Amino acid sequence: MTTLDLVEAPQALDGARIVVIGQVQELRLQSSSPGNTYTTFALAEGQARALVFARGTVAIDAGDLTEVRGTFHSVAHVGPDTLYDAVEATSVRRLPPAPARPDAP
Repeated sequence: MTTLDLVEAPQALDGARIVVIGQVQELRLQSSSPGNTYTTFALAEGQARALVFARGTVAIDAGDLTEVRGTFHSVAHVGPDTLYDAVEATSVRRLPPAPARPDAP
């Protein structure tokens, strides 16, 4: 699954369990009520971007190549917030950077 798949056909994927890989952008820690934190970020692959949210905090940084496993929702409610076309992450894993090609300058 790619982030482009999520962007192009969000209604068809509503409720689907997915695995997607991309680069973390716009990483934010938020609070839906006292003591209930969640993390949101965009997962980018080329020009396509998918919104991801995870309960609590996650051990990633902006720019990290990351694998997200979870459920795609066309509409998700997190406390008072409503998120559209978002992945509810059950697992967020930082991936090692790709090795440099030997023939690259």
